[in-house]
Amino acid sequence: MLCCTKQVSFMLLNNKRIVPVMLLTVLMLGAVGCENNQGNISDNSAVSGNAVSENVTLNLPAPVTYSGLAFSVPEGFTESTGNTEEDKVYKGPMSVDDSYIAYKVRERDPGDDYSILTKEDMQAELNRDVSSNAAITEFYNEDLGEGVRRIKTRMVYRKDEKDYSVAMFIYVTDQKVFTLIYQIEPGSKWAAEYEQSQNSIELVRE
Repeated sequence: MLCCTKQVSFMLLNNKRIVPVMLLTVLMLGAVGCENNQGNISDNSAVSGNAVSENVTLNLPAPVTYSGLAFSVPEGFTESTGNTEEDKVYKGPMSVDDSYIAYKVRERDPGDDYSILTKEDMQAELNRDVSSNAAITEFYNEDLGEGVRRIKTRMVYRKDEKDYSVAMFIYVTDQKVFTLIYQIEPGSKWAAEYEQSQNSIELVRE
C-alpha cells in the first residue's frame, strides 16, 4: 500500500454555528433568573452571569487531519523522475502500453464550491481542454461526511488512433484537494490491477 503524505487539517464545525447556541443558552439562563426572583434584578443578574460562566460547556470534536491518499500501485509500475510529495506519476512498462497513474495535491481555493459540479460541467471542460473526442461515461459527486467530498468520473477519449479510458477520483477537504487519475488502454493487462487500486483508495488520517 502506497501512502502519499501531505499534512492537511480542517475544522469539522463551522464557528458561526456555535455563536447562536451560546447566545440562546445565555438568554435562557437569564430568563429563568428573572422569573424566579423579580424583586432583586441586580442580584439576579449577577447570579445569572455566574451560572453562564460555570455551567455552559461546549464539547467540540477534535479537528480531523488528513496526510494524503493511500492506494496500491500495480506491480511493474515505476515512479517518474522528478516526482514530489504533491505531484507523482507512476508509469507502466512502455513496451506494454501507455497506462499511468497520476497523483496530485493542491491547496483548495476557499471560493470553490465542488458541491455544484455536474457531469455537464466536466464535459464542457473536456471539450475545451482535450478534444471533442472525449466523453464522460460515469459521474458521481458524493458528500462523504466529516467535511469530505468525493467526485468520481470515468471517461473515454481517442488519440493517435488509440482509445484510452480514464478514471478520476477527486477528494475535497476543507483545505486541500487530492486527485488520482488512472489512464488505461482498453483490453490492457492492467485492468484487474487498476480496479484493485481504485478500490483501495483511502484518505489517510494522522
